[in-house]
Amino acid sequence: CGELVETTIQVVWGCQFAITIEARAIYKGLTLAWKKGFCKVVTESDNALLIDIIVSDYASNNNLSELCLIHDICNQDWQLKFRHVLREHNNLANYMAKVVPSYLNM
Repeated sequence: CGELVETTIQVVWGCQFAITIEARAIYKGLTLAWKKGFCKVVTESDNALLIDIIVSDYASNNNLSELCLIHDICNQDWQLKFRHVLREHNNLANYMAKVVPSYLNM
């Protein structure tokens, strides 16, 4: 859990736009899962546009570097699923939104 918090904080500081922040968070999460040896990963996001871009393969030729990185890591030898979830049901994101600001004020 500490690694995830640290990764999320790094992600937020380097970005301006919501889709960039979320794409980078997905990439960092996938990178962490790959390094930890997970072979089946389900990624959930409340950003329907971002999920559509990733699953429709528009990420492969997108100007946003984070989307190209997601496309590249998706081509590894593992099983990935991407799902849109309603914001109200995205408990991890809601938790992180509360925890990260207090963590930054320490």
